[in-house]
Amino acid sequence: MDYSIQSSARRSPVLSFFVRLLEIILIVAMAALVLDVLWGVFSRMFAKWGWLESQSSWTEELARYLMIWVGLLGASLAFEKRAHLGVDYFVGKFDPAARKILKVSALGVVLLFAVFGLIVGGWQLVSRTLELGQMTPTLGISKAWVYLAVPLSGVFTVIFTSAQIFDVLNGTEVGLPIDAEDTE
Repeated sequence: MDYSIQSSARRSPVLSFFVRLLEIILIVAMAALVLDVLWGVFSRMFAKWGWLESQSSWTEELARYLMIWVGLLGASLAFEKRAHLGVDYFVGKFDPAARKILKVSALGVVLLFAVFGLIVGGWQLVSRTLELGQMTPTLGISKAWVYLAVPLSGVFTVIFTSAQIFDVLNGTEVGLPIDAEDTE
């Protein structure tokens, strides 16, 4: 039996769209991060050699904000691809019905966190930042753009968690099946 973990997005065109969109966003953000850090290193070196008046002041700040986006959105994609660490040794000792209940319960906790912690809390953070007019010191952009990664990550996590709950309840979960017998 093949126990490789695959994304549930391979079965649904809608989920495939969201996974691909998230992958593209992450690729662009990571490429921008690499280019930004390289330019920061080279501008520091060129300034030291006298080829530039001073090093670029904005590269560190941009790298920090891009890391926030890559980290939060990457966590959502990792959740969809089931790439987060998990200890399922004890869960595997339960009967299939109990495994299903435990899986849905765990996904329910993730769903609640994504809705209330990431989406609601993240949106409050973005709204409050806009109200206060907070700007980044070097780039001069609204900090709301930085914090927008939080609710956006929550939206993706809700979509992926809902799909996983649906798969578990319908017995269509990909990867290690809930009713798989222990193969020792």
